[in-house]
Amino acid sequence: MQIADQNVLYEALFAGENNIEVVGDAYEICNSVLQSQISATGNDWSITGSGGWLAIFTGFNQSVKRLFMSQSSKQLENIKRIVANKYVIRRTKKENTYLLELKHKKRA
Repeated sequence: MQIADQNVLYEALFAGENNIEVVGDAYEICNSVLQSQISATGNDWSITGSGGWLAIFTGFNQSVKRLFMSQSSKQLENIKRIVANKYVIRRTKKENTYLLELKHKKRA
């Protein structure tokens, strides 16, 4: 399955699709996730690294931030979180194309 649009990618990720080939806008989203994983700076949505009052304060700030985000920004943040947590991003032989594979495949 080849996907180029953010909305279609969102639906495919929530459906748990496997072996998704991404191009275009979807490629750019996956590329930003991959770059953040490489540089380890893309944990804006994670509060696991802190504890106590700082975790509570950070969680509160993020929930307030999400209240005022547009729907497309929330969707983009959700896509990035799902790709980072549930998928492996693989480079392909084609330029500007990635393959998303589920880390833990569903058993039939």
